[in-house]
Amino acid sequence: GMNERFDRIKRATGVDPEFFLENMFYATYGLGDLYRDAAKIGERAAISTRRVVYPDPIIDRDIRRLDADVFASLDLKRFFQPLGQVGTAKVLTTHTSGDGLVVAAHAHALEGKLPANQWSRAFVVESNPSHCDYSDAEVLGGFEALTDWIDGGPQPDALAIQASCNRERSANAQLGACRFDPNYQPGPLSATLRPRNDPAAPIDASVSGLWYDPARSGEGYLIEALDAVRVTVTAFTFPSPGSSADQAWFTGLGRVIDNNLVVDAMEGRKGGRFGADFDPGTLQALPLGRFDAALTACGVGEQRVQAPAPFADSRRPLQRLTRVGAAVCPGQLPALGVSPFARWSGAWFEPDKPGRGLFLQVQDDGRAFLVWFSFRPDGEPAWIIGEGSSDGGDLVFANLSRPVGTFYGSAFDPAAVRLEPWGTARLSGSGCTSLAIDYQSIQPGYGQGRINLTRLTTPLGAGCP
Repeated sequence: GMNERFDRIKRATGVDPEFFLENMFYATYGLGDLYRDAAKIGERAAISTRRVVYPDPIIDRDIRRLDADVFASLDLKRFFQPLGQVGTAKVLTTHTSGDGLVVAAHAHALEGKLPANQWSRAFVVESNPSHCDYSDAEVLGGFEALTDWIDGGPQPDALAIQASCNRERSANAQLGACRFDPNYQPGPLSATLRPRNDPAAPIDASVSGLWYDPARSGEGYLIEALDAVRVTVTAFTFPSPGSSADQAWFTGLGRVIDNNLVVDAMEGRKGGRFGADFDPGTLQALPLGRFDAALTACGVGEQRVQAPAPFADSRRPLQRLTRVGAAVCPGQLPALGVSPFARWSGAWFEPDKPGRGLFLQVQDDGRAFLVWFSFRPDGEPAWIIGEGSSDGGDLVFANLSRPVGTFYGSAFDPAAVRLEPWGTARLSGSGCTSLAIDYQSIQPGYGQGRINLTRLTTPLGAGCP
């Protein structure tokens, strides 16, 4: 019975019997510490088994099926998954083929994370299982190849690393064998770490748009997918209770981790002014903390904010309300043609007045959405929002408003939101690198005028060719 169960575990895990006890140790104590430590996973389910297909039919039938907490999973990835954020560093990795702990297939985890011209790898082929059982010559050969590369030499491949090893061995035969094999290829990572097959949305043009919690209409996020690894997230919301402000906004540049959006520092501003009398030097930072989004399907996910006082942590649903261009989700019908104004989508600002600006997002059907982030005449944050349409070669926003009346977080009341009429605006220009906005406000202190704008961002699916 015990041997049968042991054989079943071996088939399910692919663990070499030589390393069974070591792997059991890490699975019991190492993962136990990772799971229980409040500073790590904090007893949350970070790894799912719900959709894993195990090779043994009995284990596949009987194993306990768990759903991962999406943010526990993200926290695990954030701190323990290689992201390739090494700057311009040159990286050389080596593995021994028979290692049952740091298996050679782990090298696949870096694929797509490091540029090819910054990453060299080589494998030592063993006749018996071991854990990092390099000869001294192999260690020195790898180190020599890396330092020569750093000092301006050519990028080494497995043949070059083997040659470095042989030079070390020729100088001292006691350093051991040289077994780097340029023809060796490790097996797939999926054979070692079974795919979780969790639901996930691709990070592409469909990420861009206005997002919100359907239970909290009146506030939300404007998200732009800039490329496969970068996003911008801007929150348009309300102040904490007791504030003299009546609106708040926060923005940040984020990164992509699998199907997650991560902004380490969301920050707002106050102390500015609307119009020409604006001095960026008077701005004061308003930190909101960290924003995360886990997108489980196109246009659907969850958002989490980890905020300092006077704000508070939150975790809520997230749903896409608008799109950029023709980036529809499955089941949605695109427009018959794409509006030429879709290319205007992006963030726009005044280069001589950084710290304020506007976001424009235009759908393929021509519906245009403007969110203008600026300041009240007294310096408190202000955001102005509206839907527009085309008028010849311009976009016209005839009913801009400034939503007010409620507060941030648990004090938010969607029924209390009032859409104060603000005025009108007209956008004109080519939309490639520059636009102009002509505005006329009916609220005191904003006046009327014309502002020339320069493109700051180009979300996927927008911009000129």
